[in-house]
Amino acid sequence: MRRLKSEVLRELPDKNVQDYQCQLSDEQRTIYKFIVDRCTANRTQLAARRGISPLHALTALRQLVDHPSLIEDVLTKLAAPEEIMKLLQFATSGKLAALGQLLNECGIGVTIEKEDPEDEDPLSSIPVELPHRALIFCQWKSSVQLVSAALARGDFGAPISHLVLDGSVAPSDRQSVVDRFNSDHLIDVLVLTTHIGGVGLNLTGADVVIFLDHDWNPMKDLQAIDRAHRIGQTRKVNVYRLITQGTVEDKALIGADNRSLQTMATDELMSMFILDGEQPTKENGAPEAKRKRKSAAASDASSVEDRWNLAELWDESQYEQQFDVSQFIKDAV
Repeated sequence: MRRLKSEVLRELPDKNVQDYQCQLSDEQRTIYKFIVDRCTANRTQLAARRGISPLHALTALRQLVDHPSLIEDVLTKLAAPEEIMKLLQFATSGKLAALGQLLNECGIGVTIEKEDPEDEDPLSSIPVELPHRALIFCQWKSSVQLVSAALARGDFGAPISHLVLDGSVAPSDRQSVVDRFNSDHLIDVLVLTTHIGGVGLNLTGADVVIFLDHDWNPMKDLQAIDRAHRIGQTRKVNVYRLITQGTVEDKALIGADNRSLQTMATDELMSMFILDGEQPTKENGAPEAKRKRKSAAASDASSVEDRWNLAELWDESQYEQQFDVSQFIKDAV
């Protein structure tokens, strides 16, 4: 007995996808401009291995918007001056600040002070809706470790109970992590990489999905959303995509142009590196004409859904094993 896609969709609760805008911290902005300037001015030094290629710079800038500490090796390779390297010692991240704010808005990690028994409201004993629980998807293992450490230290207000699922977890142990998260409601967050946790897992214990950063292929992010928005989910799923305004993340990864960045000409790719409001420079130091770009107004839920107007990623085979009648009878006997 097969279940039709139309039947599955009717049973699922609503899903809301929206962008959550972030700003670079002062330290991030300074380092970002240094990398862009060095990459632009020193193209001729690539042969001497004193610079980095545009594609490597692209990855470095994407990691930088997560946190400057993730690109210390890149700055060392670029022979960054001492004043740049010192920024790493106390650098902050606008994206992590936004993540903390978002978790607090969802009631995750918020400490609720208990009332004095004499002043306790008699209505407080009435059962309330279960608290929100979140999946935080990251592209890199280093980003997972960064978020995990922040959650454990209480950087977002109070230590937050969480689990981690990335390449450091043995394949044989990953399902036990999933089962523990789904069954233990005292665990608020599961931090995982899109590569490891984005396909084939049932994570319906969460009703909030947060993307710290984003995959080249938007289909992979959609698959990651379906880890929570699938059969077994009983609550509305809210999806938040953290996007740092004016950066390459905003321009290239979340833009409407789905062309592979690896097919772009070098000049076209590097023009995306320039922060909004900054004046790009040529190799001779002369200012370059700004490239016109559509205004990046804050996206609401409807515009995000329109931008992700792709076929829903319902691979019916993923349900066949879980809901196979013959297998159920065999297991029951």
